[in-house]
Amino acid sequence: MARQPKLSNVKPENPAYINIQSQLASTSASLRSLETARLDLNRRMAEYARRLETTPTVEPEYLDLVRDRENSVRRHHEITARLMEAQVSGELEVQRKGERFSLINPPELPERPDRPNRLAILLLGAFLALAGGVGTGVVVDNVDRTIHTAEQFARVMGSIPLGVIPYLPSEHEIAQLGRRRAAVSLAGFGVVIVGAVVLHVTWMPLDVLWFTILRKLG
Repeated sequence: MARQPKLSNVKPENPAYINIQSQLASTSASLRSLETARLDLNRRMAEYARRLETTPTVEPEYLDLVRDRENSVRRHHEITARLMEAQVSGELEVQRKGERFSLINPPELPERPDRPNRLAILLLGAFLALAGGVGTGVVVDNVDRTIHTAEQFARVMGSIPLGVIPYLPSEHEIAQLGRRRAAVSLAGFGVVIVGAVVLHVTWMPLDVLWFTILRKLG
């Protein structure tokens, strides 16, 4: 019978052998780590599969719990509102010595404010604006010393002129006059819009005013 050779306890000194031996140990450790990770992943996959299988049986219970919670919250709100009404009624009964409180008509919002008197403010503003416009026209007419008509020239000179040459505007002046008229029209339209906004904000909403006028006209 042949004898097996005994392993030598001599420590290897070959660098290539030592390098290969260290790589083999590292590879073995990596394999053991990967095997452990594979087993853990298989365990977790089985757990997730079990949870997926039990989901259809758990979902109806969850929906029932959600429905019960909503009903409980609704009943809680109703009971809280009744409790507050009972507390208010109890305080009123104590203050009024046994009189019962009952709401006959719900509160109504006022159609117009009590103060300030917006109609008086609008009328006063319109009067002051009209007086200011008339006064400005009178002042400008008295301050302006230029001559515009033959009658003004006759009054200044004390004699009637022999002839009057009419002023013929150029095309540029006619176009400028058209632009001025358009600007005045836009300004008037803007004043109307601003007046409507001021009326809506300071006195009465326009829709309420319209229905009020229609109601008064029948």
